Amino acid sequence: MRRVRKPAVFAAVLALVLGSAVVPDLPYFRAEATLAAAPTPAPQIGFLTTPKDKPLKVTASFGYAASIQYKGTETVVDANGVSFQAAHYTFRALTLDDLTISDGSRSNYALTLGSSGTTQLGGTNSTGQQMQTDLWANNLYASSPLLLCALPAAWLLSLGLSLSVHLCDVRMDLYALKAFNPSPTSGRDNPVRLPSASLSVTSKGTS
Repeated sequence: MRRVRKPAVFAAVLALVLGSAVVPDLPYFRAEATLAAAPTPAPQIGFLTTPKDKPLKVTASFGYAASIQYKGTETVVDANGVSFQAAHYTFRALTLDDLTISDGSRSNYALTLGSSGTTQLGGTNSTGQQMQTDLWANNLYASSPLLLCALPAAWLLSLGLSLSVHLCDVRMDLYALKAFNPSPTSGRDNPVRLPSASLSVTSKGTS
């Protein structure tokens, strides 16, 4: 009789083990790390913008915009996954004199990129192909030499027309900028010219 019971006991234990293999793990037996999904950039930009509350401050004394056009207000997504509204502008070329791009959002230092010459964004690349440049910004201000650089002129862009205009006292909060070739070829050749450029880092208190 004992020889009969041993196989029976073994079969019962085996059935218990196999049965437990299909029972789901209880949550307190196993902990798994949950990673937050990365934010998805706005499709019209293709990358995440600078944070909503930390735009790049852009200023220039004079400039010229070739075929600049206001495309409307669009939803963009910043590096923190925050969605917000920004104005979309597109142009064939933009030249700016005495350009300054500053980032003062850090707690202990500030970055400033400056150019004492004429900065060019867009235009033609080294092979003579016309480039197109888009930017997303808020609080755009610009005057015109025709207005003695004293009265605002950026409101003209709100008409949605493609304009080629001389500018002065240019200011904006910049979130995203990209240049592309409407007829792309292999390689990378985005014309951005920063003559006599300098980068400065300024301390804010102790670090």
